[in-house]
Amino acid sequence: MSMFKKKINPLDVLTQIFDQADTINKQDVEKNIQLLRTYLATVVPSQELTDFIIKFFQMNFPLIFIKLLPQISFESRKDLCAVFGYFIHRTGSGDISKDNDKLPLTEYVTKTHPEVVKYLLDGLQGETALSYGQLLQSFAKITEIADFMLKLLHTEHFERLFTAMNSKEFEVSSEACVLFKELLTKHQELVSKFMNTNPDFLQMFLTLLSSPNYATRRFSLHQLGDLLLSKQNFETMHRFVKSDINLKLIMQLLKDQSQAIRLEAFHVFKIFVACPDKPEATKKILLKNKDKLIEFLEAFQVEGGQQAEDEKQFVIDELKRL
Repeated sequence: MSMFKKKINPLDVLTQIFDQADTINKQDVEKNIQLLRTYLATVVPSQELTDFIIKFFQMNFPLIFIKLLPQISFESRKDLCAVFGYFIHRTGSGDISKDNDKLPLTEYVTKTHPEVVKYLLDGLQGETALSYGQLLQSFAKITEIADFMLKLLHTEHFERLFTAMNSKEFEVSSEACVLFKELLTKHQELVSKFMNTNPDFLQMFLTLLSSPNYATRRFSLHQLGDLLLSKQNFETMHRFVKSDINLKLIMQLLKDQSQAIRLEAFHVFKIFVACPDKPEATKKILLKNKDKLIEFLEAFQVEGGQQAEDEKQFVIDELKRL
């Protein structure tokens, strides 16, 4: 038996924090959060742990902790995030979940307290951005919660997340971008279904390519390329390249002052050129700008070795065939 168990009962710790939530004693709360982190790092699944997990969710501790977060120190915020991290892929008994196991965190976030995600998204600003961003990124690892988050964000046209991604504060923007990447890449089948069901999502996404934030613009363009080149997103890719407006947007980005932006734009542009059944509007634009595009690409420096050079040459050859 560990010294921790001899000194304190984790259920008592929860009760103490619950009692302190309204009249916060910062030092006591931080101490108790640290005790919980230590407990969860050493305990093995048992009836005591099961009782602890039940009480943790029944007493609404996820939301209590989230609301306490801005009031505690940076180190204690890390302890709190670690406590939440324990429940990612953990069943009600504390065991690592297997396929189709019900997770108490999933039920809590998607069914009983959906306001948790909204609260965290609103906290993606200022000094809480790092911690709230990490919690959202952890939540996004669970398929059911990621599905819930995508649907929630879609109802408000992704305004909350895109506002954070466009922030001038680097920490805010970077945490929001990491969350967006988690949502788009962690569960590919889910995202493919989401984009096919909600085709307007892509148009919302494309607004990020005009972001005043250079890092966000570059990040978004890179993510767009990865999405379109994924085999599971064939329908989305096909819809994207059918739009002459999208082609014009990418061609504008090929002229960006940043070499990095131009390079990311090239990887999207080559999809338009490689498309075997180009719409007439797309063909007209490519044909009208054929000579300028070929001249530009012949002088264009690509990165990625011989494969990248071969891709560039393929694009040039396809343009010459027009």
